[in-house]
Amino acid sequence: MKTARFLLLTIRSQYAAQIYGRMKSVEFRRVRPAVVPGDCVFVYEPSPVQAITGYFIVGGVAQHHPDSLWRRTRSSAGISKGEYAAYFCGASRAY
Repeated sequence: MKTARFLLLTIRSQYAAQIYGRMKSVEFRRVRPAVVPGDCVFVYEPSPVQAITGYFIVGGVAQHHPDSLWRRTRSSAGISKGEYAAYFCGASRAY
């Protein structure tokens, strides 16, 4: 029997809403989250909400150079290329 694994991630309200509305199906991170496919991620929305508002199940974790990851995921990113580039500025890996 597989033991359930959980993670709590802070995700800004605008991005959480896109995840819940299925307009965004990938979540970008500069550091690899400690998750595997099938894990449950609880979403904490910071101020002004300051609450856990939902969850999603991890489908997979990708690791690439930021440019490569953007090319692979831009259609489901839920953010602009400029926002993405600013977030990963100086990073050699993107998750």
